[in-house]
Amino acid sequence: MSEKTSKLILPIVLTTLLFVGGLGLALYSLPVVATFLLLILILLFKRKAIILPRGFYPYLIFLFFSALSLFWSVDKKESLRFLFIFISSGLFWILAFNYKKELYAHFEKLLVFLGLAYGLLFFVLVVTGTPIPGWGIYSFTSHYQNHNHIGDLWGVVLLVPVYNLLRKRKNFPNLLLLGTGLFFLLISLSRSAYLSFAVALTFLLIRLGILPKFRRVFIFAVIISVALFIYASLVKPTFETRIYFIQALLGFRYYPFGVGLGNFSVISKMFEGPIFGLASYSIYVHNIALEAISGLGILGLSFVFWLFSAVEDVFKSSKQNIIFASVFIFLLVNFLFDRTYVVPSMLWLWFMALGLAQKSNA
Repeated sequence: MSEKTSKLILPIVLTTLLFVGGLGLALYSLPVVATFLLLILILLFKRKAIILPRGFYPYLIFLFFSALSLFWSVDKKESLRFLFIFISSGLFWILAFNYKKELYAHFEKLLVFLGLAYGLLFFVLVVTGTPIPGWGIYSFTSHYQNHNHIGDLWGVVLLVPVYNLLRKRKNFPNLLLLGTGLFFLLISLSRSAYLSFAVALTFLLIRLGILPKFRRVFIFAVIISVALFIYASLVKPTFETRIYFIQALLGFRYYPFGVGLGNFSVISKMFEGPIFGLASYSIYVHNIALEAISGLGILGLSFVFWLFSAVEDVFKSSKQNIIFASVFIFLLVNFLFDRTYVVPSMLWLWFMALGLAQKSNA
C-alpha cells in the first residue's frame, strides 16, 4: 500500500476504533474485531520490517501468563475479553511506534475529536433522557450520577490546549478548548481526573523546563485541582470506595495465581464484610496494577515489571514527544485510581501515547 494511502486510511481506521471503543457497547466482540483489524492494518501497511518498541518482550510475557490463566479463570469469557483488550492494546502500541510520522500530526486532532464527539453525545443523551451505557467514556459510574468518565477523557484533551498555550500558541481555538475542558472536568466530579491532570501538568512543566517561569500558573492549577477534589469528595465517599485495594491484596493469600483477569468481583465478595470498619464491593479493583495481580496472582508481577520499564522509557523521551508523554502520564495516574482502563478506548489511547512517546527500540 502506498504511503499516501496509508496516511489517509490509518488515522481514519484508528479514529473509528477509538470512538466505537468508548461507547460501552459490544463489550465482548469489539476487542476481538479490533485485534484482527489491527493485524490486517499492520500487514497491509508494512513497507519494511516492523520494529517492536522497547519493553514489548516483557509485555508479551504478561500476555502469555494472561492466556495461561484462562485454564483456572473463574469466568473464562470475561478473562478472554480482557486478554483481547490487552492484545489489541499491544497492536495499537506497535502501530503508533512504527507509524509516528503518519500519526504525529493527527494525535492532537484525534484527542480533540473524541472529546467533542463524546461531549456532544453526553449532552444529547442527558437532555433526551436516554439511558447511558454503564461502561462508556461518557457514563455515570453509579445511580447517584455523582461521577462521570467524560471528565477523565477531557482531562486528556485539556493537555492539548495547555501545551499549545505554554508554547505561546495563544489563539481562540486553544482558549475555547481550555474553557470546554475545564467545564467537563467540573461537571464530571471525577477526582481521578483532577489528580491525573495535576500530575500530568506538573510533568509537562518540568519537561518543558518552564516550571519556575510559570510558577503562578502551576500554583493556581494545583489550587483549582485540590478545590475540585475536595468539592467532589463532599458529595461522595473517599477511602470507603477504595477499600477494594486492600481486598485485592488480601485475595492474594487465597488465590496465589489469581482468579483470572476481570474476575476481581470474586475476591471482593469474599471480603464484602467490614474491613477496618468499612465495607465495599466492586466488580473491578480501580487500579490497573492490582487488577493484574488479582487476576494473575504472582504471575501478575510481570505486568508490574513491564509497567515500570514503560514509565522509565517515557521519562527518557525527548522534548519533541512531550505531549504524548504527558498523555501517557495522565492516563497512568488515572488507571491507578479509577476503572477507566476497562474502557477499551482509554487503554488504547494510553498505548498509542506510549508508542509515540518512545524513542528506543527493543
